[in-house]
Amino acid sequence: MDLVGNSTPQVRKNRLTLKPVDRTAAMLDYLRATPSVRDVVVSGGDVANIAWPRLEAFVMELLGIESVRDIRLASKSLVALPQHWLADDIRAGLERLGRAARDRGVNLALHTHANAVQQVTPLVAAVARSVLDAGLRDVRNQGVLLRGVNDSMHALLDLCTALLDDAAIMPYYFYLCDMIPFSEHWRLSLGEAQNLQHQIMGYLPGFATPRLVCDVPYVGKRWVHQVAQYDRTRGISYWTKNYLTSTETLPPEALTRAYEYYDPIYTLPEEGQAWWRRHAARRTVAWDRNQRTHPIRLSSRSAKSTAVPTLWARAAGPDAGLASRKGKGIAMHEPTPVSAAQRRLWLVDRSITRVQRDACSATEQLARPQGPAGGTGSDLRPPCCTALTVRCGPRRLPRALDRGRQPRTHHRTADARRR
Repeated sequence: MDLVGNSTPQVRKNRLTLKPVDRTAAMLDYLRATPSVRDVVVSGGDVANIAWPRLEAFVMELLGIESVRDIRLASKSLVALPQHWLADDIRAGLERLGRAARDRGVNLALHTHANAVQQVTPLVAAVARSVLDAGLRDVRNQGVLLRGVNDSMHALLDLCTALLDDAAIMPYYFYLCDMIPFSEHWRLSLGEAQNLQHQIMGYLPGFATPRLVCDVPYVGKRWVHQVAQYDRTRGISYWTKNYLTSTETLPPEALTRAYEYYDPIYTLPEEGQAWWRRHAARRTVAWDRNQRTHPIRLSSRSAKSTAVPTLWARAAGPDAGLASRKGKGIAMHEPTPVSAAQRRLWLVDRSITRVQRDACSATEQLARPQGPAGGTGSDLRPPCCTALTVRCGPRRLPRALDRGRQPRTHHRTADARRR
């Protein structure tokens, strides 16, 4: 399990109270009253999930707003389900939107998502060209850099060439994978992305050379070479932002502080991995002391009382804190309490592998190195590299464990919260 990110506090979520029709009307009213907004992205998750009459009516309203000059429709379906765009009503609707956009001088484009050259099939190419024939200005691709898929110069250039030559799709962005659970094995380090950007330069026309970007928490999209400072040993990069949006309620210092982004632990040199092991152990001690006086209230099917959560170890054994029993030919484990010493031993001694490195990648950086401005960062910590991972309550381990694969169990961070 690969878990990164700060623990999420328990908050009251904002719920949408308006009906869909009223929500779209409120969006349009806001855009009419805010002429500074000139670029609108229509996604909803994926525009292919929206009934076409509703989508067409909404985009027509956008085209009628004088201040809106660029409209982007976001949909993976052009690559994942291209036949969706071949339906007669959708093709006719695209032609109507294309004509209206040309008449009003608005750039209307479709953004899709392909990560490998194998996804650019003849059907995808035919659909992309039909979308352009309908009058849209561009079809662009925004992909994600994935280890083993498009992380080499040859793989990325093959994909971009197929997009550009076969399907007339413009290579646009490739993002570093977000710091989210179950994705560490896909992620590239910032240094690898910088090298990859250098390697692909000069092989494609400048307008078709994709930009490799990092979506930095609390900062937003940044080119990989816009980093302010980069500690390659510990895998910590520091970024700055130059604007605040109208929805951000951050203090003015947000424009002067540095924001951290973290490379995957397994991509670091041995010196960096050892540094994270040491701080994992220190974090475990601090966490254990805190739990003696401030136990965590857990919310799960099997742990509903105020108690210190039980830490599960990965492998069975006398030091793993697991009582084993056998059933149906596989090893099934039930949790038993683990001492603080066992927790520390477990975290310090486990090897950092694709399956087991979550103990280090989920630890908080206790001694932050100096940022580019000379400070150690503000209290607004980004959602990256945080508290110890625990598994709450007895759960049956799946058969995947018996076959040596990563068990897909439910996880919570040390300050487990109620959803």
